[in-house]
Amino acid sequence: MQTIVKLDKHLMNMIAAGEVVERPAGIVKELVENALDAKADVIEVVFKNGGIDYLSVSDNGFGMSRIDARLAFEHHATSKLKQESDLWAIGTMGFRGEALPSIASVAKVELITNNKQESSSIKIHYGELMSDQSVASNVGTKVIVEGLFHKTPARLKAFKSVNYERAIIVSTMEKFALAYPNISFIVKDDDKIILHTSGQDDLKEIMYHLYGRNVAAKTILFEEQNSDFKISGALVLPDETRANRSHIQVFVNQRMIRSSKLSNDVIEAYRHLMFKERYPIVVLKIELDTQLVDVNVHPSKWEVRIAKEKNLSELIQAGLRNVLMKHLEAKNIQKTSSVEAVLLQHKMDFYSRSEPIEQVIETEHRTADIHQSVFTPTSVLPVQPLISDDKDDDAAFVSDTYQSRVQDVDPVQTRELDQLQVIGQLHGKYILAETPDALYVIDQHAAEERTNFEKIRKQLDENIVESTPLLMPVMVDFKVGDQHVVDTLISVLEPMGFSIELFSEQSLVVREIPLWMINDDLEAFMIDVIELLKSDKQVNLQTLRYDVIANKACKASIKFNQKLSLDVMQQVVTNLSKTKEPYHCPHGRPTLIKLSEAQLIKEFMR
Repeated sequence: MQTIVKLDKHLMNMIAAGEVVERPAGIVKELVENALDAKADVIEVVFKNGGIDYLSVSDNGFGMSRIDARLAFEHHATSKLKQESDLWAIGTMGFRGEALPSIASVAKVELITNNKQESSSIKIHYGELMSDQSVASNVGTKVIVEGLFHKTPARLKAFKSVNYERAIIVSTMEKFALAYPNISFIVKDDDKIILHTSGQDDLKEIMYHLYGRNVAAKTILFEEQNSDFKISGALVLPDETRANRSHIQVFVNQRMIRSSKLSNDVIEAYRHLMFKERYPIVVLKIELDTQLVDVNVHPSKWEVRIAKEKNLSELIQAGLRNVLMKHLEAKNIQKTSSVEAVLLQHKMDFYSRSEPIEQVIETEHRTADIHQSVFTPTSVLPVQPLISDDKDDDAAFVSDTYQSRVQDVDPVQTRELDQLQVIGQLHGKYILAETPDALYVIDQHAAEERTNFEKIRKQLDENIVESTPLLMPVMVDFKVGDQHVVDTLISVLEPMGFSIELFSEQSLVVREIPLWMINDDLEAFMIDVIELLKSDKQVNLQTLRYDVIANKACKASIKFNQKLSLDVMQQVVTNLSKTKEPYHCPHGRPTLIKLSEAQLIKEFMR
């Protein structure tokens, strides 16, 4: 008895729909990609009830003939691949020929298209052709999808709330807007416009529409490249962050993708410039030869495989880091009144905007509403004392130990911090300093932590680490399963001043340590490093070294809640001004904030 049968065409399309059409946003993505391939420069998306009841995608692209429109609903029918070699150099968004037949098998679909020579309409309801006729329409293509999954209730019940489906559609369209600032995207929810970009090829405009003025003002456009890759896009300075990584948008040859590896490369570039559990806002566009990327690895084309990925990672991390270092500055405390916000919103509206977005963002603030609340500086996150100190608050003992501990930091280019003059201390926590045109509030612990960090790192870079032999070598036991990382542990720590030997299959012996390791729990430290090496599947030795130095610099620094003399405070500030990265401590906290004289005059209504 025959048990294997060939599935009929409609059933195959429904199965394919399960891969391509996960939710309404998946349909929107497929149809917009088709519009992009049709060279449209205006694309409109309209949906109702989260796209479950109705959605449509209209474009002004080159349209299709009536014959092509019929063929577009055939499984694996496409104009974008002609021969096998084309599969290894895909330059279009769509290429599988699955989208339209898959969608039409689980919904009511109408396609209206005009290629300047003929205009036609085709209706297919749940895989069955209902009509094929000539109609009048504008040049381009419009696809209307209704009653999605109404005949497959199990899939329909799997949908989340209408608001969630709506959010996914909007998020998808925001990604398209970031990838294609040269195209005008219009998104309507039940005829209400919720996104409308001008298509003026202005990425900062898109950032303003999506994130608002503050983020747009801190957005830096960038472009870097090497022999194989070119990266470009927009990054936001680290004082504007988000609670998850969903605001790291990655595009490969303008195709939106999901890649934890590339997102991690972006996060690594921001490492030590942000608090933990905070993530940057970055639009990363990667351009490469189509033969270096395989986009045919995921039904919805969300994942790709990239050749020479290590070279790409190095470019992303180094390139973004360089851009950040060029634009970091002291955090400037500002506040915009509600009146200013309304006026600025009106001015930024692209419908009536006649000036470039850069000019708008940099426009001088208007006079504040007289009824606004009295200015209160942004609070600095309290930092608890990191180690106990039984000495009293008298600054006398601090001066000598501090002077010997932190000095001879390499100078960098002259900048505003070189002019800082200390005028006092606030609550034993913050140093107050002035320049001719501003007041600075300096976190004394974070400032010295930065100085100590760069001093220790400089010693390591120059191989002048001072070590001391232990009177009693320390034995450290580890798990049998950790043997694979012990060799790495030894190779990483030896250049930092450690002398470590493997003693047995489950233990090692430490005979010498750097001076900055004295009085620390050495065994706990070694176990922590082993765990760090185990957790990092791709061990980054530079990162490990950075973390070790940062922790030591933290413990060696002046504490919070510690009274200091003016001389000591001035030395802290002077040393900070000579560091290479003075605006953040090694853990990403800001070292200082700035209140300009102009801002103070404004707040006191002088």
